[in-house]
Amino acid sequence: AGLLVELTEPQLLVRMNDRKARLGQPTEPLGCHVQAAYALALIRSGKDKQARDESTTLHEKVSINHKANPEGSLDYGPEAGDARYRNYIDYLQLCEILHGLQAAISKNHEGATERIKQARKLRDDLSPEASLLIAEVGRRSEPDED
Repeated sequence: AGLLVELTEPQLLVRMNDRKARLGQPTEPLGCHVQAAYALALIRSGKDKQARDESTTLHEKVSINHKANPEGSLDYGPEAGDARYRNYIDYLQLCEILHGLQAAISKNHEGATERIKQARKLRDDLSPEASLLIAEVGRRSEPDED
């Protein structure tokens, strides 16, 4: 997980967009997938505060972009296969689920469940990444058998 943190750390241009979003301005839809992977790597490496901050930053940036362009579509090219065309709802859901995973790891099962509900309120069908993470949240939310 530590190696993935190093490999997925967002580049300077992503950070510049983060600063712009903190000022409430829409940004170029650059590096959202990298930022989400980085947040997940931080969660898996046990860096809770950094992971929460990264997920929150991505969520705020995507929210601003979605508000500015609700029908916005992101094209990741033909090599992305089924995930070629994405939109901001995909990333809003993913952020909610990343927060839910973090809650489940912390044994906050109610918080995890609430985050999953929030993600589903955005749209019933989930992206492939979100579906995998929801399954993990579900596994982590099951009672421990002793």
